[in-house]
Amino acid sequence: MATLSNPSNEDLGSMLGGDGSTTLDLDLNWRDTLSLSMAWEKDLTSLHTFRTGVGWSQNPVGGSPLPGLVPFNRLHLGLGFSRWGKTDGGDWHFSFVAALPETWTTGSNAVLSDFSGDRYTQADYALVVGWSRTW
Repeated sequence: MATLSNPSNEDLGSMLGGDGSTTLDLDLNWRDTLSLSMAWEKDLTSLHTFRTGVGWSQNPVGGSPLPGLVPFNRLHLGLGFSRWGKTDGGDWHFSFVAALPETWTTGSNAVLSDFSGDRYTQADYALVVGWSRTW
């Protein structure tokens, strides 16, 4: 726990409540969300499997969070491929997931007015390679 005694910076003091406490309302209004996902998988041969999918979800965070605190992308696409090592016991798995670009504009920020009305765009891409072996 941290406390301030007689802070001399008015902006910092008001951001922390002005009374020396470190309790801070980040204006995060969590809510229930709806998510939908759909996927398809196909065995190309007895050793090779291809898969693809799409996912969509509502943002569960309302309010005006600080930038970078809750990155969120509604639409995700994925591709995957597996090579099953039936003779050597090792399986290779490859996947690519893309969180498609999403633009977000903050509302009126309850913590720092400098962050009110800011606009951000974000996209995430991941390439994953895995190997597994059973024994």
